[in-house]
Amino acid sequence: MQKEKISAILLVIIILVALFSYIAIKENLFGPKTDETKTVQLGDCVDLHYIGKFPNGTIFDSSYDDPENETGGILLNVYVTRDPDALPPTGYDDYMAGMIEGFIDGIIGLKEGEEATIGPIPPEEGYGRPPEIGDEITFSFLEEDQVLIIIDIKYDVAMPSDFISFLGDFNTTVLTLKSKVEFEVGQKFTLYSPWENATEYTFINETTVSLYTTPPDDKMSNFTWVNLTLGIEYWEDASSVTSINDTTIIIQHNPKIGDTMISQSTFGDIMYTVVNISSDKINCSYQNPYTGETHYDLFDRIEKIQRNETQSIVFDYPLEALEYTVYQFINHGIDVDYSFSFSPLAGETLYFDVVIEKLYKTSNS
Repeated sequence: MQKEKISAILLVIIILVALFSYIAIKENLFGPKTDETKTVQLGDCVDLHYIGKFPNGTIFDSSYDDPENETGGILLNVYVTRDPDALPPTGYDDYMAGMIEGFIDGIIGLKEGEEATIGPIPPEEGYGRPPEIGDEITFSFLEEDQVLIIIDIKYDVAMPSDFISFLGDFNTTVLTLKSKVEFEVGQKFTLYSPWENATEYTFINETTVSLYTTPPDDKMSNFTWVNLTLGIEYWEDASSVTSINDTTIIIQHNPKIGDTMISQSTFGDIMYTVVNISSDKINCSYQNPYTGETHYDLFDRIEKIQRNETQSIVFDYPLEALEYTVYQFINHGIDVDYSFSFSPLAGETLYFDVVIEKLYKTSNS
């Protein structure tokens, strides 16, 4: 009987200990409670100062004018989110999303007025990895994928002369790219979207291909022209071939006054309206989406297309120019797939010294 009482008492003690342990874990009785209403959490907005450093202490960026003495500068306004495309809360339009994952994770849990060092942030939580030989860039348009492969990379070299006027004259990283298409003489494909499978390869070697385009008979007139460079689909059924020989194709655009077309740009879609037509120009008006003001652009009415042309399939691209080209394609609605980062900080392990100057608890709103 005595043993049964002892067993019963032990069982009660075990139950009480287990219950107390659960409550202690649930209520965090054995450690300081974190008051999330006073710390940075996802969905909040913060004003902060930062100093970005490499592991050796070299500063690569800062919000201070004088990072050594931590004086001057402009606070960075951050919307605390892991979604780079997220919109900040109403009233916080100037707060930016898109901070790297390691930075966002590092400021979560900090209090207003708190200073901290975030890091080490590895590349996969920072700016990703740099391009490598063998990496591919896939452009999905014209009904099939166009793939470029990196076959060589040159670091800290002079900017190629063709890009100086556009980018400036400084040392950069230059990628050598080659088309991955398996070319065959006689193979046909779509080079110009109104003319399906109207272009064929006539010559191929290791660096160049020659092309020859023959518009189909039913697309010589009243077709819709597309300018991929400008991101414009021209007026519907308003273009015609006016001249063709072995070397060139001449196209004329024949819209009517009042006809509209849409151009895709980095600022959104722009609707152009034809207001005047001359023998060689088409004058179009459009409204600035922000100010409502009316502006005008001139478009060539006559376009000359090289019918028989030779194109390089191997070419050098500065990293900055390739980034611009990729983003222009994306802005024009064309899918581009690649796995590396264009950032000069790609591949780097990083640290950030931060000071949370002001915390706005927008996550609670």
